[in-house]
Amino acid sequence: MTDEQWTRFMGYAVKFARNVDLDGEERNYKLKLAERLTSTREAYLEGSEDWFERLRKDIASVNLMHWFPLAKLTEAGRDRPDEISSIVGLLWRSDVNLEELTVFADRLKGLQPKGLLVGDIACFASILLLGRNPTEYPPYRTAIVKKFLKLVGWADRGANDPVATRYQLLLEAMDEILRLTPKFGIKLRDRLDAQGLMWTVMNVNPGASWSVEEAADFRAWRGDKDKVPGRRAWLVRQGQGGISMLQSWQTDSFVSTRAQHLGSPDPVSSLSDVQKAVNEGYPHTDYAERKIRAAEYYRFLKLMKPDDLVLTQHEGQLYLGVIAGDAYYVEEEAARLRRDVEWQPGAVDSSALTAPLPRLLEEQGAVVDLTEALAVVEQLFEEAGQIEDEELERDETQPQPAVVPELRGASDGLAAALHVERDDLQEIVDLLQTRNQIVFYGPPGTGKTYLAGKIARYLAGEEHGDHVKTVQFHPSYAYEDFFEGYRPVQGEGGQVGFSLEPGPLRRIAAEASAEGNQDKPFFLIIDEMNRGNLAKVFGELYFLLEYRDQSINLQYNPTETFVLPPNLFIIATMNTADRSIAMVDAAIRRRFAFVELHPQEGMIEGMLARYLSAQRKDPLRAQLLNALNAELGSGDRDLMIGPSYFMKEHAETEAGLERIWRYELLPLLEEHHFGRLSREQVHERFGLAAIRRAAEGSVRATDSAKETSEERQNLPGTLW
Repeated sequence: MTDEQWTRFMGYAVKFARNVDLDGEERNYKLKLAERLTSTREAYLEGSEDWFERLRKDIASVNLMHWFPLAKLTEAGRDRPDEISSIVGLLWRSDVNLEELTVFADRLKGLQPKGLLVGDIACFASILLLGRNPTEYPPYRTAIVKKFLKLVGWADRGANDPVATRYQLLLEAMDEILRLTPKFGIKLRDRLDAQGLMWTVMNVNPGASWSVEEAADFRAWRGDKDKVPGRRAWLVRQGQGGISMLQSWQTDSFVSTRAQHLGSPDPVSSLSDVQKAVNEGYPHTDYAERKIRAAEYYRFLKLMKPDDLVLTQHEGQLYLGVIAGDAYYVEEEAARLRRDVEWQPGAVDSSALTAPLPRLLEEQGAVVDLTEALAVVEQLFEEAGQIEDEELERDETQPQPAVVPELRGASDGLAAALHVERDDLQEIVDLLQTRNQIVFYGPPGTGKTYLAGKIARYLAGEEHGDHVKTVQFHPSYAYEDFFEGYRPVQGEGGQVGFSLEPGPLRRIAAEASAEGNQDKPFFLIIDEMNRGNLAKVFGELYFLLEYRDQSINLQYNPTETFVLPPNLFIIATMNTADRSIAMVDAAIRRRFAFVELHPQEGMIEGMLARYLSAQRKDPLRAQLLNALNAELGSGDRDLMIGPSYFMKEHAETEAGLERIWRYELLPLLEEHHFGRLSREQVHERFGLAAIRRAAEGSVRATDSAKETSEERQNLPGTLW
């Protein structure tokens, strides 16, 4: 049978090879990774201390390893670096010997016994070998390789054996593809090409060149699982009214809510109809309780559908089921409103669930919408019923949970482009990594907004420019502008009404929470944050700035909850020349890390001189800036001038400098010294002519001191 199975696989491979750019989609990025791994291996062999961090970043830069084992390997590498170094050395220090994979797997499993499966170790080993010779040692992914071997009839040759056998079997299968391709008119160069073709057949969907029948046959052969369109997930609490319903639910295959005074609204009723029934049946309860009940009954009656997934909790366990029918009523007070459910056998431990499910399970109410965590819930159903070959293999399609993503390190190129030190930039990256939100504050012209934008776009990645949004606060800015609020809209017939519209924070939070984005960094830049009434703008969001792992009910959607996604970073700016920064309350100061950008200190000090040197320009502008800030003195520390005034193109000419002084700097300084110095005194003390004289004097003094020092060093018999 294997010849027929191989022939069918190759038939599909031909169609993909003709219509997919295998180099662009598969080969090129693996070769690029191999180059990085080769460089990392050289650093490892040279004894570089950062080799493991480089290896982690290499692996994280592509989608060849599941996020969970990578996290476990990172944990082991950081906690036990000597041991991980010794284990990696089995594949990186001497000539490649695949027999070493047995020792490699045993030692790595002993280092992280609970976190790594056999397939994870095989994947890690293949990545290390990719750095040795990518055309000979292609990457291994458990789920895909096993599925492929089963389809071509080779699963019984060792697909579930130890690491060494598994990987050797992959290589043999790639050699078989290379042997067969000439017969089918496909040109492949090596095992890496073969692995790319195999991966494409197993993962890519049929294109426009496929007929409907061909695509359907292919999907059936590959065993694609059809997604239930519109499926949702729900939590129904079974302890309603203090009565435990779990045994009844499982015995009689249903799920229920009490609804003893609800009446019998139809399952297709609108929310207003259900609210009316609740108001009539529960007049003895508070109106807020009636609104909550109406929302829960409406979810159970209308929003919940057959084929939706349902969970319930009991004593640390999750019980899973699939809705099997429409809502109906029975004459039983404790469980009057029901839906039939096919409950799964057994239960799932709820102590180690993937985000965002733990947060959603803590939300209040008898009927809670869990659709935000649908992928996680579906994974629970798969794991509850899938144990294969005495080993639960991790489903590599499991979604990345919402986590604080690992930000890329600051590069020398970024530091050079921004004219700051790389270590200073890395400090900013580290602060964002640990705090999620920071404030750049300092005098005008220190490049706060510019640096915020450049750093955010660098960390988001050049290919994700839309992951960075900017908003500016001002005195009239409010919660309704920033998060969400009602705005007038024109409806049919010219009638004007109001619609709840999202603001910039809610929009970017939605993008960051979307499927496929939860492991990618998003950035919101808040310019001039201190110019807004922060308590009015943030409202209940103050809480979420500090507790990213929790949710809160919303001002305009009290029945909904909202969470600030952990992959959303906030960079705010504050101008210290605006005294409103002194009014920033302690709540904001506690929730943000404050980074000062000052012309005479830290990462901004010397920026203008570095910029001029890089541009091979005269250092005069840097000398003028230093002289001006020296004249302002430490008493006006927050009013000193930043370098950006002098980094504009027109600042290169004498006329440009004159205009900068006359129309930008002197008006600012007049305002700063209002009531202390007259306009004439400001111009006399801080005018361009006065500052130029001070700068020239400072330069002469510096040159004189340098010459004196050199003369003293050359005096015979003198030791300095």
